[in-house]
Amino acid sequence: MVAFFSTLLRLFIQVFRSRRTILSEIALLKKENEILLRKMGKKKVHFGFYDKLFLVVLNRAADIKLELTLVKPDTVLSWQRSLIKRFWTFEHSPAKRGRKPVNADVKDLILSMKNGKLLWGVKRSRANC
Repeated sequence: MVAFFSTLLRLFIQVFRSRRTILSEIALLKKENEILLRKMGKKKVHFGFYDKLFLVVLNRAADIKLELTLVKPDTVLSWQRSLIKRFWTFEHSPAKRGRKPVNADVKDLILSMKNGKLLWGVKRSRANC
């Protein structure tokens, strides 16, 4: 009798859930199914980078921690922390910083033009403006 009422209560709650919640749960179940299908014949479930990224983004969008069945909610949160840390500690290669070097020919041309016109770079007085 208690099982009947609990099932009836769950059904009643399911009717009034938002569309966003239902769609996020469907996406989660599809992803878990895909991961389990890849696992077939293996001893351990392997989560790839994109699987982790999908679950982290879905958790941020729709708070799916209670519906997870393959991993603990703490695991998804640790993946989220590691992805954020990975993003913010991204190091750029030192060769791409700053302005590109100027060719020696162009540098010589600019210096010869500067030396040919001695008044280049002289500040004008306010009266001549």
